[in-house]
Amino acid sequence: MQESEAKAYFLRDLRKARAEVNAFYKLPHQFDSKKQVLTFLEQFRAAHEDVTLFEYKKPSRHPWHYCHTFFYLEPSAFEEEGVGKLMMVQKSTIDSKKLLKHDLEELLKIDLATDIMFHSHFFIRLIQRANLPGLKQALALVAHSVGVVLLYSKYEQAKLQTGQTVYVVFPDKVFVITPETEQKVMVFKTVLLAEFMTDKQKSLYAPAIQEAMKNKYGFATYVEDGDTLVKI
Repeated sequence: MQESEAKAYFLRDLRKARAEVNAFYKLPHQFDSKKQVLTFLEQFRAAHEDVTLFEYKKPSRHPWHYCHTFFYLEPSAFEEEGVGKLMMVQKSTIDSKKLLKHDLEELLKIDLATDIMFHSHFFIRLIQRANLPGLKQALALVAHSVGVVLLYSKYEQAKLQTGQTVYVVFPDKVFVITPETEQKVMVFKTVLLAEFMTDKQKSLYAPAIQEAMKNKYGFATYVEDGDTLVKI
């Protein structure tokens, strides 16, 4: 697949996602009954389906009450000087008990998951390299690995310098990440899939992939030192 074709798929899916999200927030939502509250969850999920990274359901013994937290891409990119077009990750929590009480404070508060952002190039390259039909499939391919990185690598951010290139190596993929801004937001710049690596890339990453296979978290983190990778 050509990069221009992958970019066209990516931009098409962003436009579609923006339209669906905007349409969702224009609906006349009501929260006076079980049916309305359950319908709201399904409509929210459907509207954000193409840009959702994760959906976490808090365990509950109640037969129908729910508390779901969604992590999803803001379906538009903004230009950061010296970095490029970036996409924020947003977090929304929907609690059925609060909705029935018309307590919408948590619902209306959309948090930014400030630990990470994605460069638009990340998804364009992923669609191109894996020959994917669009953004939704690209998200599905990397969501679990992104979640693992968020859970277990926060403590490493303090060791990194702004703009430094970091290689997060999994057995089947490599994330190329740089900490940007004073807050060291981790920007996912691109991804290399092991099955599509060149011979040179396979040689470079082979020791790191072996290390990732043995690591209890399933990945290993490296920085460059000349032509070699040094484990953090």
